[in-house]
Amino acid sequence: MSAPSTVLANTPAHELGAAVIKGVLERAGVEAGEVDEVILGQGLQAGGRHGHRRQRLRTQ
Repeated sequence: MSAPSTVLANTPAHELGAAVIKGVLERAGVEAGEVDEVILGQGLQAGGRHGHRRQRLRTQ
């Protein structure tokens, strides 16, 4: 297995999440104003450590 790419290593998690949400809305043909709430989560691999600060991110 190759090493993961570092292209996005310096991109903050909230910016990555925002890009994902924007892309999903575009693909679904949904306007951002039609969405009241987004819940985004992350699963942990076996033996993984919790990143508590990243688990709770809410931008209004």
